Formats: sequence, structure tokens, C-alpha cells
Amino acid sequence: MRAPGIFQGVLQAVPTTPDLAALDYTLQYKDKTGGDEMMSMSIVKKIFGTLYVMAGIAKAFPQLEDVGEVLRRAATANQGTILSAVSDWFAGHPIIVSVIVGVALVSSGICYLTNRLLIPAAIGQILMLGIFITILHRAYWQIFIVDAVFLLVAALVLREQLNSRNAVPSPVSG
Repeated sequence: MRAPGIFQGVLQAVPTTPDLAALDYTLQYKDKTGGDEMMSMSIVKKIFGTLYVMAGIAKAFPQLEDVGEVLRRAATANQGTILSAVSDWFAGHPIIVSVIVGVALVSSGICYLTNRLLIPAAIGQILMLGIFITILHRAYWQIFIVDAVFLLVAALVLREQLNSRNAVPSPVSG
């Protein structure tokens, strides 16, 4: 698979089968020479599901990610802003935040991996990532880059699920 950054094209969702009842969207990248690069949404869900599970488990190990320190830095950076009270509460309760975030990440990762409850999982991820960005952006500007990728995937999963839910099965010719 070639690096998509070297092409000038469009990223679009296209059905891989004409049967709307079995609609499976894939990401298709068309470069200017007409070649196609395919990456199935099911593969994307498995990759990001695995990443979510790993991130959720990492919340339990301060050696991997010290949530308390992250929240303390965010509280310091948010002093004097409208986010100050919320940031201070999060910083004062790092274990509660770690458990809630860890469970949410592992749960949504399992949903992505098992292809079940994807709409609530994607909505939950979008909300959680929005909160992460809001609280942490002053202390960690990199969150915009990292979480933008996860937001994009959650939005694509949500779109895929809503489109497949609204798809009308084609009549069976007989």
C-alpha cells in the first residue's frame, strides 16, 4: 500500500457490493492516475478497537500513562479560565477519572472489535474525545493531532452505521 500523502485524490466511502442488505463500506482512495487504494472499514475498526483496548488498559498503569500528572498539568494550564473548576475536580480525583475513562475505552474498543453496539460506541468516543480536547488542549497541544484521527474514525464508523441502518434492501428478483 502506497502512502496516501503522495497522491492528490479524494477519500470516499463506496459500497463493495450491490446488495444494499449486505452493504459493506470501504475507504477507497483514488490517486490521479486512476489507481485505487482500498482499506476496509472492518480493518480500521479492528485497528482502532485494539488501540482503544490498549489505551484503556494503560490507564491502570501509571508507568505507561500517569493520568494524575496529566490532569494536574491540565488544571494548572486551565487556571483562570472557564475550565478551571472542572479541571481542578478532575485533578483532585484521578483514580475515578482513570477508571471511568479506562472502562469507556476498553468497552468501545470491544464494540469496535466485535462489530456490536457501534452507534453508541462511536457517539461515546466522539463525546469523550471532545471532553479530552477541551480539558487538555492548553497543557498538551498535541492532543489536537492525535485525537483528530480518533475523532475521524469515530465519525466514519458512525456514518457507516447510520447509512447501513437507513439502507433499503433491494427486492429479490426471482
